[in-house]
Order: sequence, then structure tokens, then C-alpha cells
Amino acid sequence: MLKIVYPWLLSTAVTATSLGLARDASALGPVNIELGGKIGEGTNPTGDVNPLGFGLGARGGVSFFNIYAGLSFMYYFGHSETVPPSSEKRSGKSVLYGFEGGYDFDIVHVVIIRPQLGVGVFNGNYGGGGFTTDTADGKNLYLEPGATVVVPLGLLFVGGDANAIFLPGQSGARAGFTFHGSIGVRF
Repeated sequence: MLKIVYPWLLSTAVTATSLGLARDASALGPVNIELGGKIGEGTNPTGDVNPLGFGLGARGGVSFFNIYAGLSFMYYFGHSETVPPSSEKRSGKSVLYGFEGGYDFDIVHVVIIRPQLGVGVFNGNYGGGGFTTDTADGKNLYLEPGATVVVPLGLLFVGGDANAIFLPGQSGARAGFTFHGSIGVRF
């Protein structure tokens, strides 16, 4: 009886392990497309009222042989504060849009860790429409190095990212940090 049970248990364990590690076949080959929404928060990278704060956005990109390239858009609602001693109320908000690039490290087809760099346009708006950036239209370059974690769930994915954000062309700028959660489709 033991001669029959052991081979059966071994073949069952091998089959279960193989099925658990199997990856869905993709008609696109080694190409994955991600489209999703983002929700997040950012700390102040400027010398003025925080133009980040809570934000909503979207992202989309393509991964080809683990090299990721994509687009990102975020609208941050910013913050308001009263400036003493005049009790003047100041507020800030911002829009960021740009490109993302990175490399996917696929960990046992369960989680993807992606170090990446975002580069794009930061458009900060303060108070009654004035801008604190040095350019007349309020636009400035941003650099956003960080890491993204993606958990594929069939056609869907959930994920999160943590990044530093720099505004190299803005006077008085310093490093800020952004954190986002995301959900979307991946095929």
C-alpha cells in the first residue's frame, strides 16, 4: 500500500506546485500593459504652502522584457494655511504630468518590484492665482525617483509606490515625498 501512496503524493505535490507557479499565457508575448488610477499624498517640496497634500490621478504604461515605460498624471488638492501676523489665508495646489521609466523585478509571479524615475512638469498654483515658481507660467521640472510594488490579480492589479520629489528649477525648493496606492487592469 505504501508503494502506491508515496508516488501518488509526490505526483500530486509536483502538479500542485507547477500549477501554483504557472503564469498566464500572453498573446502579446513578453509585453504587459498597465492602466490604472492613483490616490495619494505628498509632503511639501517648496518653500511656500504645500501644493501637494491629497491627490488623485492616473497612470499607464508598457513593460517589454521587464523594461517599463509609462505616463503619469496627478492632481493634488494641496493645503491652505493662515499666514501670521496678517491673518492672510494662502493656499496651494498642483498638477503633475510626465513620464515614468523603470525595471520590473518579477518575484515568483506574485509581486513585481519596480525601481523607477518619474520626470515631467510640475504646475503649482498658490493663493489667488499667483505662482511661486521662477517662470511666468508657473511650470517647473520635477524629478521623482522611487519604487513601485505591483501585485497582479489575474486581469487586475493593486499596488503602491513611495518616491522622493525634487523641483530642481524652483528657488527655495527642497526634497518632498509622495506615496500612492493604485488599482487597475494589467494585460
